[in-house]
Amino acid sequence: TAVSEPLQPLPPAPELDPRRIQLGRDLFHDPVLSRDTTISCATCHDLGRGGVDGLERSVGVGGALGGVNAPTVLNSSLNFRQFWNGRAATLEQQVDGPTLALKEMALDWPEILRSIEAHRTSGGASAPHFATASPPRTFAPRSRTSSARC
Repeated sequence: TAVSEPLQPLPPAPELDPRRIQLGRDLFHDPVLSRDTTISCATCHDLGRGGVDGLERSVGVGGALGGVNAPTVLNSSLNFRQFWNGRAATLEQQVDGPTLALKEMALDWPEILRSIEAHRTSGGASAPHFATASPPRTFAPRSRTSSARC
């Protein structure tokens, strides 16, 4: 039967708030989320290159080399596990990895929230979407780590 097959067709795309989509797109490309404001999520997950950077080991803030290369982000919401080693079950659990890792973006959640708020109030590119986007899902942030294991 189709249910027992290991490969299944992609499910239909969920209905999402277009303002949240734009906010996510803006934040994905915004280097304000890295400690030295030099890299964004899109630096290592270049959508024009299949969602990867093509490097053997991805480069984080201050030129720090990570332990592995960046996995693709294309259709990552459909992955049954996140990261190369599968240590996160969902994207919500995964988000702490690159943001907190000292060899990646190297910011903790209070710093991230201050940075976003400063960017929002200064009229950054994402500013119009902060006020109009529907509330995000919540997750339990963890503390910063020296790990850089995608």
